[in-house]
Amino acid sequence: DVLLFKRTRASKKETLGLSLTGAGLGLCLADTSAVRPRLAHCQFIPGPLDLAQALAEYARAHELKGVPCHVALSGEDYKLLPAEAPDVPEAEIDQALLWGLRDLLDAPPADTVLVSFPFATGLQRPGKRMRHAVAARKSRILAIAEAVNGAGLAIEFVDIAELALRTVLAGLPEEEQGVAIVVQGPRGAFV
Repeated sequence: DVLLFKRTRASKKETLGLSLTGAGLGLCLADTSAVRPRLAHCQFIPGPLDLAQALAEYARAHELKGVPCHVALSGEDYKLLPAEAPDVPEAEIDQALLWGLRDLLDAPPADTVLVSFPFATGLQRPGKRMRHAVAARKSRILAIAEAVNGAGLAIEFVDIAELALRTVLAGLPEEEQGVAIVVQGPRGAFV
């Protein structure tokens, strides 16, 4: 049970971000004790690797027992699909999309987690409610959660890269000149 892990250094508040990629594991430890969070430590562990072992070693080395953890999935771990929202109550949309998109998924619906969110305003087709559907293998999500919890970390959520970047930008103070994030990947960089 995650609640059994208590933080011994109560004077410091930290959050660990994990970025799973095909090339390895990116780790970013943020000190969130101040008004503006600051980067405390950043590391990339090249793969292939045993995720559970790598996380356990990192958590032990940095004394991170009980630290909240946010995970961004690798692009290989999920599909992001545009979909027309079915005409069902809001609470049933994801389940309806799961069955409606089943032919486009990499796994059967029983082993798929699907979460959707609406398109941004202005990107809708006239008369159609469009949504982004994120589909991932349930077994992969559970394996990641087990590795994080097994390392003594407190998993808070699993996200996708596109939404994790949006969260980072939303948390930054407004700048008159604007803010941009440059992401370097194996096929080049994008802003």
